[in-house]
Amino acid sequence: MDDNKIPTQSQSPQNLQQSQASVPPVSASPGVQVPIAGSVTPDINSPAVTAEDFDKAGFILRGAAYMLDSFLLILPMIFFALVFPNLDENVINAFLALGLLIYYIVATGLYGTTLGKRFFYLRVVRIEGGKVGLGKAFIREFIGKIISSLVFDLGFAWVLWDKDKQSWHDKIAKTYVVCEKPVGKGRKAIAYFIVLVLPVIAILGILAAIVLVAINPAGQLEKARQQDELQKQQFQQDLRDQNRLQYN
Repeated sequence: MDDNKIPTQSQSPQNLQQSQASVPPVSASPGVQVPIAGSVTPDINSPAVTAEDFDKAGFILRGAAYMLDSFLLILPMIFFALVFPNLDENVINAFLALGLLIYYIVATGLYGTTLGKRFFYLRVVRIEGGKVGLGKAFIREFIGKIISSLVFDLGFAWVLWDKDKQSWHDKIAKTYVVCEKPVGKGRKAIAYFIVLVLPVIAILGILAAIVLVAINPAGQLEKARQQDELQKQQFQQDLRDQNRLQYN
């Protein structure tokens, strides 16, 4: 018997099945890894990930994000107007419009989101996947939104019935607005409150102001102002008469 030979052990069918089960599955094509379900969250900015991998955002969430952005941007506008009170109103409006445009282009192009969108886990992405980029952001935020607002803002409302939940400016720039992760019930409630309740409160406030004006119309206000002016003139006249009497 040769001592250099290593004795082998025949494999039973059970051992063979166990050895085959321990071998990891081979990917369908070379160089492509098969992802494990639920193990890794897709990178939304990766070119390999498309917008179809995420849920598209509807009108309520998008509208709430826009209104939240508008509210947050009112604060620096007020500060700007207070710091430069002597500037012409048209100049101030031009600066503010330019600032808003730069904000939306840079935020959307470089980060795919704004402060309002970030609160609701929304992000703007290319249809084919990856970051929007400054070029597409300019097309979307400037050219596209001008077109969306031409016919009574119909381009913005298009999200309501479009199968891909795209606005006109989304279609022009070939972008989607998607949810990076599920939006909880609390944030959804906030979104509905912002979009549906706040406008109603604003409308009621306008109606209340109209009613107050109707109760006290401009004619009555003018009459009250004239009476007040007459009283001031009479007081000044009486004061002059008293001074004359003293000197005499």
